Amino acid sequence: MPSFQRTLLTAITVAAFVLRPVSAHAQSGYVRFDVATVADTTFTFATIGARWVSAGQVGLTVDPAHRDALIARFRIARVDSGRATAVITSQTARLTTSHVVLLTRPKRPFYAQPWFWGGAVAGGVIGYLVHGR
Repeated sequence: MPSFQRTLLTAITVAAFVLRPVSAHAQSGYVRFDVATVADTTFTFATIGARWVSAGQVGLTVDPAHRDALIARFRIARVDSGRATAVITSQTARLTTSHVVLLTRPKRPFYAQPWFWGGAVAGGVIGYLVHGR
């Protein structure tokens, strides 16, 4: 039976290395949206397909023609049917529709990550096999 336990532990270790995350957290970056309309202190942008965009989130607007130069910072005031309205909180230049919005996607809670449940199952199996029945 010890050889079976050793084989199982080796298989779990190999699986853990194979199934590790591909990119580092710092590489996740921003999600880009196009600015649709601009008013005096507000602007709108389409959020179709991005259900995670919500009121209260903060982000940046940049100029892609000038190597993503910072244009403004904003806070999202409301999101209605695939369109977000944001209030500009500070700006370095006048915002236009040629600029883009940058938002960070919120992280999922630790218990919603697949590695958490994989680790819980692997720990339970290893604990059961090591400490007997």
